[in-house]
Amino acid sequence: MRPLLQRYGLELALCAACCCATLLLDGGRARTELLWGDEIVSVYAIQQSPGGLVEHRYWQGHSPLYFLLLKLWIFVSSGMDGLARPSEFLLRLPSLICMGLAGGLLAAAAWRAWGIAAGIVLLVLWLGNNLVERYAVEARPYALLLFFLAAAVWSSIRLWLAAENDRSTVIGVIAVCSRILAAATIPVGVIAVLAMEACSFHIRGASSYNRFWRHRSLVVLAATITILAIYMPAIASKSANYWVESFAPLSWQSLGRVAQSIFMDRTGAGDLQSMGVPAGLVMAAVAVYGLIINRHEFPVRLAAGLAIALPASLVLMSVFNSLMLSRYFIAAVPGVLLLAASAVSRTSGRRNKVAARVAALALACSAVWMLVEDRNQVKRQDTYPSHLDLITSLQPEEITGNANSWGIWMVLGYYLPVRTGQPVNVQLRREPLALTDLPEGNKLHWFFSTRGAEAERDMVGDLPVLCRYALPGGNILVLGRSRAALPASMQDCPPYDGLKNLPRS
Repeated sequence: MRPLLQRYGLELALCAACCCATLLLDGGRARTELLWGDEIVSVYAIQQSPGGLVEHRYWQGHSPLYFLLLKLWIFVSSGMDGLARPSEFLLRLPSLICMGLAGGLLAAAAWRAWGIAAGIVLLVLWLGNNLVERYAVEARPYALLLFFLAAAVWSSIRLWLAAENDRSTVIGVIAVCSRILAAATIPVGVIAVLAMEACSFHIRGASSYNRFWRHRSLVVLAATITILAIYMPAIASKSANYWVESFAPLSWQSLGRVAQSIFMDRTGAGDLQSMGVPAGLVMAAVAVYGLIINRHEFPVRLAAGLAIALPASLVLMSVFNSLMLSRYFIAAVPGVLLLAASAVSRTSGRRNKVAARVAALALACSAVWMLVEDRNQVKRQDTYPSHLDLITSLQPEEITGNANSWGIWMVLGYYLPVRTGQPVNVQLRREPLALTDLPEGNKLHWFFSTRGAEAERDMVGDLPVLCRYALPGGNILVLGRSRAALPASMQDCPPYDGLKNLPRS
């Protein structure tokens, strides 16, 4: 035990500290926030048989690895009943732990490569990062991807520092397996692994260490290319009319949104006067400085693979089919933070020491600002708690109707049956409603709108709207042929007025 603590004590301490900090900062949101659409997809996935799970996730362009692990976790932690209706916290706990472990391993890698200041600065930057905060509280595979990438970076840096003197078989295995697992977690993981390998492969010579490094790279590349070949049929199927192309096409605006998510906090996202903007710019500038002064070091080339080669590859592929979503660029975060931390490296010379101290101070200020100002600012507009609370209080006998967005459709279909105890039949609909869509007699047709007042008018036209509840993130319109259909709790509901006078576009 003592040799183990001496060898990995720093890693154990930093991983424990980062996990505790992540649970403290984000555990409350993980427990209280409702699941949103994509997380509900994860629930439906783990409720299937293993074979059905693998087939369904694969043809959706996803790797089944995360979902199989999540299914196993929920089954072990809460049994079959848990699989039927898992708690929000248990679903998100693996992501919280993976984010904590990833931050601890990256901080340990920076500490060992460039000193204590680099490790501490990276740890605080990690805890304050916008994308880390968002995907730590989400039952999706992005935190697992970051954990495998962090393990790959850490093990590679340990091998680089040890060289011929203390080459550990265990760390060598971790360096290989973590990369393969990262590639097997989501398709973007393949790009991340290939980018790291392309930028960091530099070992030449005939020594046993150099041969070992080349063999490791060849194994990783062969496995990664095999995984990519397995992905390809599903990716090709999903890429036809891929929704991202219309939602976030390749443009300067999309690039700006991605950069904002990586470098700036949530407060800075909406307020250009916020200190989040200069804090993000400082982090970006220091990362560039670290890349310049340490460009010949192996850890910096490894980080550059994630911070530069990965985003460049995604942008290039977006020329053919857009991938300009922030979550696809999440693997760049470890690279950016490592580059920034490398600027705090232990150097010789008075000028270099002063520059390192200035970089450390600037990063520390930015990290503290993001950590203090940004935490718990993530507000998901697509969980719709106000809708669920209102419908629960109204106690309708049944809920039949339509929703005009996928997000609210998923949330209502998942939560309403449990909240109301009544049958729920809400269908996704994009075409305008017609009179024939309304039920006969004293029955109601519910319409859930998230597209704005003009879109509501276009959807309902001149149909009889009995009530309109204006709520944060979207409205509820209740249609029917007679007010006699309204239960007593809705007799005094807000009328549908003021929308018919909107100018048509």
